[in-house]
Amino acid sequence: MSTPPFDEDNHPFDTKVRWTKTDDAEFPYTAQVDGHTWTIRVNDWPDDPTVFSLLVDDAEYLHFDGWSSRWNKPR
Repeated sequence: MSTPPFDEDNHPFDTKVRWTKTDDAEFPYTAQVDGHTWTIRVNDWPDDPTVFSLLVDDAEYLHFDGWSSRWNKPR
């Protein structure tokens, strides 16, 4: 994973994000956050240990299972 645009006190789950739904099932959500493109990838679960990955400017940053309560996921 590459160096993120975050520091120790600024985790992506603490950032309020309004996601936009895409037409791509593998990359279903995208958002613009502080000049960076955030993308959610659906991993190949159960082969991958986590359900989702957060990509920042096309680089893997975070692997996770649960959705942040500060993220607005569109229906």
